[in-house]
Amino acid sequence: QECDIIYYYGFDSMLRLAMKISIKTETFFLAGDIYQRSLAYTNKLTGIFKEDWPNVTLLFVTCLYMAIKLIEPYNPDPKTLIK
Repeated sequence: QECDIIYYYGFDSMLRLAMKISIKTETFFLAGDIYQRSLAYTNKLTGIFKEDWPNVTLLFVTCLYMAIKLIEPYNPDPKTLIK
């Protein structure tokens, strides 16, 4: 249950952030996949994933950044980046 709450809040926060910037749908889904895999891996290492909100925030922002770096163009137009 505890891990499900973290999945939800991290994914919800990532969705809210992704809606503020111009990224492809593919980029968002890759970020979500990276985020889910990261939480599952962390849970396996520690046994229990504690409610560590600052690290969850850092994790979803990092996952979104990684997906953007992998899929989005290298030199985006700054005028169209933020909606």
